[in-house]
Amino acid sequence: MPPERAGPPPQNECMPPIRRYIEINGRWLSKPMTGTGRYSEEVVKALIAAGHQVLLWVPRNARLPEWTSEVSIQMLASKGQVFEQVHLPLRTLGRPLLSMGGPAPAFKRRQVAVLHDATPFRLPETYSRAFASWYRWLYRRIARSKATIATVSTFSARELGEFLHLDVGSIVLAAPAGTSSPGSTVPSDRLPEKFFLTVGTPARHKNLLPVIEAVAGQGMNVVCVGLSGSSQVFASSALPHDERVARLGRVSDEELQWLYRNAQALLFPSLYEGFGLPALEAQLAGCPVIASQAGPMPEVLGDSALLVDPQRPELFAAAARSLLEEPALREDLRQKGLVNAARFAWSRTATILASAMSARVH
Repeated sequence: MPPERAGPPPQNECMPPIRRYIEINGRWLSKPMTGTGRYSEEVVKALIAAGHQVLLWVPRNARLPEWTSEVSIQMLASKGQVFEQVHLPLRTLGRPLLSMGGPAPAFKRRQVAVLHDATPFRLPETYSRAFASWYRWLYRRIARSKATIATVSTFSARELGEFLHLDVGSIVLAAPAGTSSPGSTVPSDRLPEKFFLTVGTPARHKNLLPVIEAVAGQGMNVVCVGLSGSSQVFASSALPHDERVARLGRVSDEELQWLYRNAQALLFPSLYEGFGLPALEAQLAGCPVIASQAGPMPEVLGDSALLVDPQRPELFAAAARSLLEEPALREDLRQKGLVNAARFAWSRTATILASAMSARVH
């Protein structure tokens, strides 16, 4: 992560007329970085690069990385749900708002809300009961408010259309892109020479635990990044106790780049995704991918990865073994992955969302 900005953020009380700005819900800056946070951050950076004026509304507990020095900041005195559901819609009353971090103000009509997936509807058991119930109510309420709904894949658009009773053609498709760090840093001096990588939360729909067990059980090393989460959000799960499984937790962008560049492959066995951004970021770094053949992964990856039935962990172990034993196959997947990742661009994502916001002005 970039360093946090020291001191209080600028409070732009004397700024020019507010309508010239693209106003953005910045609540994600008060949370640990996730895929939706990465999406939000990269879209804002792309909007800035395209010459748009951005006004970022943030809660009082937001952490402001260095790149936010290029945008106008309005920090409110509230945080959490009070910030997002009460004060943010009041302060942006009558003007369009862009929310990209998953949740959005429930009763705001003039907004573009990026809903990344329909997991709380399709697989509610992956979350705590309270969390899943809240998200189902929130998504339905946003859909009824006549907000513009955007999402990240045609698969996710179909899922949201089904559960929210929306015309799929009305959902804006704004797919993400991979993000790479120019540098890389070794996260630990105790990593094995050859290893497979997993990146994700303990959510059950990520399906990581059975695949980690299967691959480690076949004598191969697995390095796990990000396998942690709040019990208020996720149902319980635990990593196996195996000397071949290394748990790193959260790592920096530079450390993740090193892992992508040095792993034999990324194991991405999700039962359900909106897009599957780690798979694309791995490919951008030259890391082969073994992924689930379910959800959006055929759409996102095509023939650039080995696609495996996620319900059969032993097939992931077999695919991993094939990459160890066939260097030519691994190199072929690496090259195909680089070509596939080049199909996506954050500049395109930003253009699509800026156009959707412009339509909400009138």
